[in-house]
Amino acid sequence: MIEIWNKEVPLKISLFAWRLLHDRLLTTDNLIKRHILHLNAHLCVGECGMIEDVNHLFLSCDFFGKLWYGISHWLGYHLMFPKNVSDHLYQFDTFNDFSNSKRSALNLILLSYV
Repeated sequence: MIEIWNKEVPLKISLFAWRLLHDRLLTTDNLIKRHILHLNAHLCVGECGMIEDVNHLFLSCDFFGKLWYGISHWLGYHLMFPKNVSDHLYQFDTFNDFSNSKRSALNLILLSYV
């Protein structure tokens, strides 16, 4: 799994990544569950018309999710885009041809995105 507690990454980014992986971000679906927003306020802030949750926001949103395609193209890898964030990040750990330094750099890139 991606190494979120990396000494080269600011603590606030690692905390954000932890919250992302544990579905603790203040997305509209979580705010509705906590009775902070009304049920009719469930649409994505990217104005794509879909229900906003962590997986949609970071993977499949037409507005925000496109960045993953740019990262994979930049790395020269074809990625599968699963439905949940933890499976998506897990696939980066399966790149066998990455040295430790490349894997560390990849962790920094991924954490910078989130």
